[in-house]
Amino acid sequence: MSKSIALQAQLPGGVASFDCDETASFPRDLSLVRAKGPFVWFEGSTEPVIDLIQGYSTTILGHCDEDLAACAARALATMDHISGITSGPRESLASLLAELSPVEGARVYFDVGGAQIVSQALRLGCRVTGRRKILGLRDAFHGYSAESEILSTTYIGETTHGVVDDDLIDAVGVGSEEIFELLSTRQYGACVIEPIQGAAGLVELPGEWVRELHRCCRATGTPLIADEVQVGLGRTGTFAAVERYGIDPDMVTYGKGLCGGLFPLSALVVSAQYYERLSKWPRTALGSTFSCNPFACALGVHVVERVAALLRFGRIESRSREFAEALQPLAGRGPIASVRVYGLALALD
Repeated sequence: MSKSIALQAQLPGGVASFDCDETASFPRDLSLVRAKGPFVWFEGSTEPVIDLIQGYSTTILGHCDEDLAACAARALATMDHISGITSGPRESLASLLAELSPVEGARVYFDVGGAQIVSQALRLGCRVTGRRKILGLRDAFHGYSAESEILSTTYIGETTHGVVDDDLIDAVGVGSEEIFELLSTRQYGACVIEPIQGAAGLVELPGEWVRELHRCCRATGTPLIADEVQVGLGRTGTFAAVERYGIDPDMVTYGKGLCGGLFPLSALVVSAQYYERLSKWPRTALGSTFSCNPFACALGVHVVERVAALLRFGRIESRSREFAEALQPLAGRGPIASVRVYGLALALD
């Protein structure tokens, strides 16, 4: 027999009701008819529902944000799409991301999706080091490209079916000392981590372990990639979640919410050390048809500027405290074992 319990929490903006059923699943036949701010409305219902999915973490300014929509209209009326040539919006967004990211001498490359940008980071690491193997963490999720998918098998449940040689990928558990032994072999072209593992349930990594990993990567010449596609852009209380560990990775990836959900765009922020090596290759070494789309970059400038302002004025920190105070009393009630809050990233176990 299933155990069901109704809970309520006083969240910022109103009271939220939770109908917790240990065996319930989300009905797939429901259809949405409207979305605004943090709410969505289902067909046949007049009551709003808080959208905790956010288009898989993309609508970071809320649904149908009027200022973002106005920015989109201005940008589309000015320039739609060009390839291979830079533009004002692209330069502006690159400058913003370089300034806000914890990467030394940052340079920026754009692509269209999270999986694609992680793949580009892995390829870059392997090319500049001349090494073929990649090191990651178990329970990670880095997307659905050939390279990133094989690092996400705990979540996806499948391999790349031979597209990428499984022997070139190693994954260890979070906090495992084995990772230092593997790095000491100097055979890895990249080591990729999520600073807070998203699909695994918002799992924070041990701080000192991350700092030792950073030191070990530097000592062995292994590029350390912080995959911020899901937890970056201010979501956890700092612009990049990896800032909580006090390190400067060699590369940082962003995606998902970079355009507020209106257009796919991702970014790879690379340290000067590795970018200088990249600049010696042919321009076709890395690329994508839509990688310098000025419309997307204009949206990105708007989103990043607003996120930076929210961080600067402490809005995310204060709202995070409100959510924590509202949700912590639910821990230990019914099926909810614990509540964890990282900025505006919330996890109820």
